[in-house]
Amino acid sequence: MKVLGIGNCKTIDEFIEMKMSALRQKEQTFNSVYEIMFSQCDNVMFESTDGNRIYKTTYGEVYNNVEKTAHWLTQNVVGIGNGSMVGIYMDNCIEWIEIFWAILKSGSVPLLMNKRLDEERLEAILQNNNVVAIITDSRSFTVTTINYTSIDKSIQGCELPWWEDRIILMSSGSTNDVKLCVYNGKAICEQIYNSHDIIKQSDLIKAHYDGYIKQLMFLPFYHVFGLVACYMWFAFFSRTFVVLKNLSGETILNTVRKHKVTHIFAVPMLWEKIRKSAEKLLEQRQPQLVRKVQKGLKLSNNLQKTFPKAGRRFASKAFKEIRDNLFGESIQFLISGGGAVTTKTLEFFNGIGYHLANGYGMTEIGIASVELGNSTKVLNSGSVGKPFGSSKFRIDENGLLEVQSKSIASEIYIRGEKKSYDEQSWFPTGDSARLKGKRLYILGRSDDLIVSSSGENISPNAIEDKISIPDTNVCLLGLDNNGKIESTLVVQINRYFSKKKISSIKTQLFEIIKVNGFNSLIEKIYFTYEPLMLDSEFKLNRNKIKKRIASNDLKLIGIEAYEEEQSAENINPELRKRVMKLFSEVLEKEISESQCSQNFFFELGGTSLTYFQLVENIKEDFNVPFPIMDEQSIATVDEFCLFLQDRM
Repeated sequence: MKVLGIGNCKTIDEFIEMKMSALRQKEQTFNSVYEIMFSQCDNVMFESTDGNRIYKTTYGEVYNNVEKTAHWLTQNVVGIGNGSMVGIYMDNCIEWIEIFWAILKSGSVPLLMNKRLDEERLEAILQNNNVVAIITDSRSFTVTTINYTSIDKSIQGCELPWWEDRIILMSSGSTNDVKLCVYNGKAICEQIYNSHDIIKQSDLIKAHYDGYIKQLMFLPFYHVFGLVACYMWFAFFSRTFVVLKNLSGETILNTVRKHKVTHIFAVPMLWEKIRKSAEKLLEQRQPQLVRKVQKGLKLSNNLQKTFPKAGRRFASKAFKEIRDNLFGESIQFLISGGGAVTTKTLEFFNGIGYHLANGYGMTEIGIASVELGNSTKVLNSGSVGKPFGSSKFRIDENGLLEVQSKSIASEIYIRGEKKSYDEQSWFPTGDSARLKGKRLYILGRSDDLIVSSSGENISPNAIEDKISIPDTNVCLLGLDNNGKIESTLVVQINRYFSKKKISSIKTQLFEIIKVNGFNSLIEKIYFTYEPLMLDSEFKLNRNKIKKRIASNDLKLIGIEAYEEEQSAENINPELRKRVMKLFSEVLEKEISESQCSQNFFFELGGTSLTYFQLVENIKEDFNVPFPIMDEQSIATVDEFCLFLQDRM
């Protein structure tokens, strides 16, 4: 296999050993990591596109910009240096990396600000920690705010202070409290040593395509998973990152194929969405093949249990059409982390030969493990793997995971209180877990566990994993009902679903509950039209969902309410209103309910051009394809509604 960007080394293994040896011979600091990381100055660090042309930025170019940015910060930011704190409030981009290193080089501590936190909590952190400035590409703060476009990279000549050797990450704030986790250079070096161990154990994770490893810049660099696993692990070995213009599904798939991305590390939400979208598209376009694909996935996963390599070769051929419509053939390794991923999703990606592994980590302890086995027996089991070389796992008397690690945050601040940790400390993760051999299985957060009326501890993840119904999302909660905690299943559905579809969902739901013996574990079931996960969220936040329910921001609807409507007309009234509005917009006149059966062309005065615009608007609004357009056989509001109800 040809590998590019390894200098005079003959193999990637030789190159890796050269890099690791260089780090071990230096002080374990951010300065050392930086100098080694950027030593292959001609290697391509970033690729981006304007839709046509691919633009490349080298490690040498980024290194030069870091130097210039550090000079500018030193001369223009009051309070910079001497260990002061400077925030970065930006989405992933080349400039984020340049600013991160420039802050360290100018003697200050980068505060990696979580853009998914609300303004009130962010401002409290800034005020309570004497942050001297924020560098951003968007909004302003109450402290000195610098738009990165105002940084003049032509400034040079001043003497730079000594490097700072600390960075601060923010937790996701899934509880009310946001933790500030301080990492020093030694802890990050330990994380890099972990990557070396991973490479030794897995040929796939170091596999190149056309001579390159290309990591998709999906996870935010201010997240520990994004900073360590995506950035540090790959940038230290001078590999390439592919910039995303936005996070839409279409952009992600097109970018992966265009740039021939090899590695994608992401949260379960992405994998679940892609799997559901692929299944839905297959069902709409080739419903006769759905059962055949399901059988093929089962065969492929069974084959890979015993013969991983032969099984993946089978999968790449058997599912070529599906792979071509997803990521193409360049993908070598996928990792899911930051939450629970369903068995069905693991079986789908591994079944089509993409190798999706489960990983584990926390803001407080860094990345602790990833499943490195090649057999689908372990990949699809939900295992997050064995502990990395820097970590040890143990389960306490309450069934909760504790982690001892050389790469743990040295200081953790919560509500202004500081706790210090070292490599001898055992950190209580709060995760319910079990160890099978040395492999770790995460069962869920301890504060998510529900104590049923019978006294049984219920793990929401285990039940949610089994309830996979197309076009729905589910969440199991313990909700207070007059002082009694009830195990409550909330099912998110589309407000435009027909009564026939909702009835089908209920039938499937009751069957799943019966087959899996969940009748005694689920005490109440509700539907909701509201999203369980907000746009700003990467994973399900049960505490926030409970608060939204309590404040009526997330409205629950008893499933019995739909039974009362079965005798009403078959078209969903909310859907009809929306389609009428779309008709009115393209026809530029108001459409009333009495006109819902009138033909778009002959009675409503539409043209072929306006019909085309109507179809495009409906496709965009409902994310439903229209395979037959030339016959224009769907021509009334009601016909569009019936068409949509069968496909949403």
